[in-house]
Amino acid sequence: MASRLTELEAVNLILASSDMMPVTTIAAGTTAEATLAVQQLDTCHREVLNEGWHWNTEYEVSLEAAELTNKVAIPTTMLRFDPREVPYYIARGRFIYDRLNKTEAIGEAVKGTAIYFIEWDDLLEEVKTYITKKAARRFHQYHVGTDDSLQSLIMDEREARRLILDGDLDAGAYSMFDSPDMHAGLSGGSVYTGSAAFFGNDPFKSRDSS
Repeated sequence: MASRLTELEAVNLILASSDMMPVTTIAAGTTAEATLAVQQLDTCHREVLNEGWHWNTEYEVSLEAAELTNKVAIPTTMLRFDPREVPYYIARGRFIYDRLNKTEAIGEAVKGTAIYFIEWDDLLEEVKTYITKKAARRFHQYHVGTDDSLQSLIMDEREARRLILDGDLDAGAYSMFDSPDMHAGLSGGSVYTGSAAFFGNDPFKSRDSS
């Protein structure tokens, strides 16, 4: 059985993509190049998860209002939270905001769809691979620029993304109502209608590898 990809291994793969020496640690005090590779990996990690996939999206999540302030806080473990039942409730900063009454003091529980941040060690291996390849391509562009190696990195990244998209479609069991065209034309209905398309395959943003 293949071993799981660690963050250190991912950073060294990023460095290797630009012919740079590997490191033995990603703790503070390592090389400047490794520090930048870690930052690129962290950025891509958050960006990919923020898109929303079946494995980091939960529906019908209820957030309670605090007793003293009546505010509904969005946990730091969530990258995004979309209130689904009350049209004038929106996520603003780390709290739910009532646009109708112009206040954060809502005083009641709010249900919605949540996208969670998942730590590196808990990610699917194919997701780690995609994040690493995305970060490697960006790192190479920054340090080396355009060359033959960059084109190879771009192709590798696209193939890794295709694999997680295929896996997401299979595991998500999306219906025809989750397609971008159907979702764009729906204005209401079940809280589940179009949710997978919105959070798994967002029809209103390009899911390219930029």
